[in-house]
Amino acid sequence: MANSFNPNLTTVLNGNIFGLPHTQEDAKVIILPVPWDATASYRDGTANNTQNIIKASTQIDLMTFSTPEILDEGIAIQAPDSKWVEKNKSTRKKAKDVIDALERGDDLKTNNKILKSIEEVNQSSEELNEWVYSTTKELINSDKLVVLLGGDHSSSYGYIKALSEIEEFAILQIDAHMDLRVSYQGFKHSHASIMTNALKLKQVSRLVQVGTRDYSDSEYEVEQASKGRIKTFYDQDIKAHKFMGKSWQAYVKKIINALPDNVYISCDIDGLNPSLCPNTGTPVPGGLEFDELLYLFDNLIGSNRKIIGCDLVEVGTSPTLWDENVASRILFQLACYLLESHLN
Repeated sequence: MANSFNPNLTTVLNGNIFGLPHTQEDAKVIILPVPWDATASYRDGTANNTQNIIKASTQIDLMTFSTPEILDEGIAIQAPDSKWVEKNKSTRKKAKDVIDALERGDDLKTNNKILKSIEEVNQSSEELNEWVYSTTKELINSDKLVVLLGGDHSSSYGYIKALSEIEEFAILQIDAHMDLRVSYQGFKHSHASIMTNALKLKQVSRLVQVGTRDYSDSEYEVEQASKGRIKTFYDQDIKAHKFMGKSWQAYVKKIINALPDNVYISCDIDGLNPSLCPNTGTPVPGGLEFDELLYLFDNLIGSNRKIIGCDLVEVGTSPTLWDENVASRILFQLACYLLESHLN
């Protein structure tokens, strides 16, 4: 068991997430930062959020969301790997050259420099995926539970792949976007393609999307042609349900009924109302409120579904630490849900 947590003590700024007294050796839950937003198509910066989230996390009164017994199992965060911090910077520069060329309307077929940049970005993304895969697999084999902290949404792929080698599961995706594009902007592992890539894994039995409100016609066609493997709860339908005076509880029941026993939660923070995450990479009006998100998660746990893993991605950096404040509370709740699911 990890070091005991006393909820009555003033938070110690000890470098660990939430100021908890746990080490990576004794903690049951490991938060793995993935400092990667190389293919960000609008605003970058989500690769640089770890230290701000740690700082904001120390202001949470943890008993609001959990109990000392749960926290005694331990939560610890790894430091972002400096290799990938630097690799992200160099890869982002190449990706930005490609994106700028596309926005100018350049003919990429004859631009060998840009074509080479696309190839190099794709290679770097593959290497990042392999690192996430091997790192999460090692943690799982060491009897740890993992919460992945992006970076952009493509950061999650290696973790999902590692879990797919263990058991079959569905992905519950909280997101403003479908992320079902194919090789977006030439990048095979774009943040906009994460669910296309995840669905190539046969053990991912279903994708349930919640809060979707910004998508292309090709993505909509993929969902419609999926024969039920993809179930999307569009934000406009959620809002229409509430505008007619119907309860969020009733809608949550529909969402949970669409999920099998094993669930991986992939939480893109832009699934929330952008007033809660104004500095995310691709903010979209609409979305879930904070308490609606936690109510959904609470009911998911109450349904006796097993949470096998989770991620929180696309958290921007803010001069006021507002985005990080919201993110740290979601991150803590995800860690506790993961613990509770495995302790039951």
